Amino acid sequence: MVDVVKNILTPSISVSLEEPVVQRSPHNGIPAAISRLASDFVNTVPTDQNFVFSPFSIHAAMSMVLFGARGETGQELISALHLSSLAAESIDSAREKFKNTFALDRSGMKQRQDIWLDRNTSFHQSYIDVVSEVFRASTGVLDFSDAKAVADHINNEVNMFTNGKVPVLLSVQDIQSIQGFFPAILTNMLFHKGSWEQSFRPENTHEAQFYTHSHLSRPTTFMESKGTYKYMKVPGATFLVLPYADSDSFFVCVLPENTGVWPDLSCTYRIVLRMDWKNAVANMKPVDDMKVILPKFRMTQPPISIAPKLKELGVLKAFDGNAADFSAMTPAPKYCVSDVLHAAGIEINEEGSEAGAATAVMMRSLCLETKPKEFVANRPFLFFIVGGDGAVYFSGRLCDPSGSECR
Repeated sequence: MVDVVKNILTPSISVSLEEPVVQRSPHNGIPAAISRLASDFVNTVPTDQNFVFSPFSIHAAMSMVLFGARGETGQELISALHLSSLAAESIDSAREKFKNTFALDRSGMKQRQDIWLDRNTSFHQSYIDVVSEVFRASTGVLDFSDAKAVADHINNEVNMFTNGKVPVLLSVQDIQSIQGFFPAILTNMLFHKGSWEQSFRPENTHEAQFYTHSHLSRPTTFMESKGTYKYMKVPGATFLVLPYADSDSFFVCVLPENTGVWPDLSCTYRIVLRMDWKNAVANMKPVDDMKVILPKFRMTQPPISIAPKLKELGVLKAFDGNAADFSAMTPAPKYCVSDVLHAAGIEINEEGSEAGAATAVMMRSLCLETKPKEFVANRPFLFFIVGGDGAVYFSGRLCDPSGSECR
């Protein structure tokens, strides 16, 4: 609930940036928080491997979790999600900031939030109402006893929403890991499609070498265009902005300086993610007759668990059923986050780009579901009618219900 979130907000946490190359974003809102979360995830995979992920998707899914948290569980989430600055906001203002970020689609970008409940899992209606309003989340009920059916259903929804960029998010084993423990899954799905304002002509596409290391290269398909682009060169890196047609979003390529050695992209990555992008791009000067050559590529990040990274960021109690407090979400005892899975994909071609991502927060109780007792009288039995004083009024035995007469 928004008021629960408001009550557990902690004082603002300042982040220093020693590198003077770019101006740090002055904003303390949710977009800036998402950028800071992206910086935290820079080293999730080795720096010499391809990697694509969506900090927006991760933040959206974990923010839904936050709205069901109380006490120290919520405080840890607020700190990890870089939302401490909202402590100065009124409840209504904080609510609007979440809604403006996670409940609205934008040109070229659409998002979807879902709560998937088992038929035996109960969430507070107050929680469902607020995430429905603030995140535009829908609630669906599935039979988690059929793990394959649940995985297939959610994967199909994700695959269709992301236009095939995330074909699989959950495995049967992921569902089986929370079966029988009042399971629930909170998901975010994100999709962005944009056409270049200045498209690359297919006839200019050609083969050339991409240098993966100072002494290693491989043949790659490159796109080529010439036109007016916003461009900025700073010590250590060069920035190029490719705007999308009929959209306020843009694609940015940051090319580290060619020093003849393998570049440390993680350091550049962190600096870039602290930028005030809106003002930085607005202040870049367009350069005419700029020749742009970019590789044409498709990249898929299979589902990975980001739980270890979240724990590294201080989200500990949420994963501990004996310590987590999700009483604003569910009456289920000892409820906690079991795992958080994330997958993404992107494709860049002459026309533009398509990117999709999905995040699944797996939730469960430490306590097994108490299945209802059954009494099935499908074999011979005795029966009695007993008075309030203990006297047996009638007594008998049924051996065959089809026979109406005693023999």
